[in-house]
Amino acid sequence: MESWRSKLKSVTGERQARSRKKKGRPELRQLLGRLVVALTDSKRRQAAVQVVQQQCMPEVRSLVIDRLVGVVKRGGRANGDALASLVQFGTLTSRALTRELERSGHTEEQLRLVKALSVLTGHPSFTGHVDLTMDLGCMLPRVADTDVRNAIANLLAALRVRASLRTVFAGLDTPKK
Repeated sequence: MESWRSKLKSVTGERQARSRKKKGRPELRQLLGRLVVALTDSKRRQAAVQVVQQQCMPEVRSLVIDRLVGVVKRGGRANGDALASLVQFGTLTSRALTRELERSGHTEEQLRLVKALSVLTGHPSFTGHVDLTMDLGCMLPRVADTDVRNAIANLLAALRVRASLRTVFAGLDTPKK
């Protein structure tokens, strides 16, 4: 039979491991911080986006996107440049924004995230309309705040209109027999 001391030791060890994992490596945090600063600086943003897209591993791109979503969620001075960078990262961005929208419990943050999703989906290069529509549709009944629920409903309506327009224009592009 396992003693209470060994159980305590194993639980404590697990907590310490989780704590170390959350903190991450300091050099990675520093690098991510520098990338986010460059991605939220209007003069360096384009070059920084290209570097991240072309030279970073997918895991690092996801971490950068998560950091930028945090900037958008908090709002403030760098919000516009962070959002412009997120738009250039495409579909990965919608997943990160949606995930953060589900986690956040603050109305102001949620409204900023829905606005960011709206800007993202309005960009011609965005291709994740179907997945986003399904995610937001599932999330809508669980949203407590009326303003956030209305913002999500408006975004869903805009996504439906865009999907209809894409269907119409796709029909115009196909040659008739």
